[in-house]
Amino acid sequence: MEVFAFSMLFGSFWFWSYSIILFVALCIFVENTDDGSPLGGFFAFMLYNGLLWWHLDVPVGAVFSAINDNPGTTFVYLLSYFGIGTAWGTWKWYRVLKKAAKKLLKLKIKFCNNNNLDPNVPLPEKAKKEWKEFRDGHYSSWRDQPAPEAMQNKSRITSWMAFWPVSFFWFITADFLTNAWDWCYEFMSIFFGNMRKRIFKDLTDVM
Repeated sequence: MEVFAFSMLFGSFWFWSYSIILFVALCIFVENTDDGSPLGGFFAFMLYNGLLWWHLDVPVGAVFSAINDNPGTTFVYLLSYFGIGTAWGTWKWYRVLKKAAKKLLKLKIKFCNNNNLDPNVPLPEKAKKEWKEFRDGHYSSWRDQPAPEAMQNKSRITSWMAFWPVSFFWFITADFLTNAWDWCYEFMSIFFGNMRKRIFKDLTDVM
C-alpha cells in the first residue's frame, strides 16, 4: 500500500507540475534577486506543500505523527541539512569575496597602467580621489561592491544556507557555464595578446 501511494505521489501530474514551479521560484528567490529572499523561498515551499496536500489528499496529521514518532531521526535529518547548508553558505560567501577581490585588483592594475603608476605599491594620496571615481564607475549596483560585507548580504547568505540543494544545482549548471565562459575568454585574451606582440614586435617604435 505504501509503495502504491509513493508511486502515485511521485508519478502524478500535479506533483511534477508544482515541483517544477517550486524549483523555478526557489532559483529566483535564492540566486536571481538583488539580495536573496529566504522568506520568499519559505512561503513558496509552504505553498507547494499546501497545494500537494490539497490535490493529492495527503493527510497532514500523518506527517506530524511520523515526526512525533521519530524525533531522533528527524533531529539527525535537520542537523545534517542545516550543517551542510552552513558549510555551503560559507563556501559561497568565500567565492563572492574572492571574485570581488579579483575584480578590484584588475581595476587597480588598469588604473595604474592608465596613469603610469606601479600597481604593486599603495596608491599615492594625490591619485586616490581619481581612483575612487574610476572604481565607482565600474560598480553598477550595491550588490556589486568593491569589498562586500556579510551584514549587508545577510539575506543572500541565509538563502544559500536554507535552500542549499537549489543553490548547489544552480552552481553546477548556470554558475559552471558562466565560469567556463569567463575562463575561455581570459585564455583567448592572453592568446590574442601574445599574437599581437609577435606580429608587432618590430614596430613598437611607431605604435
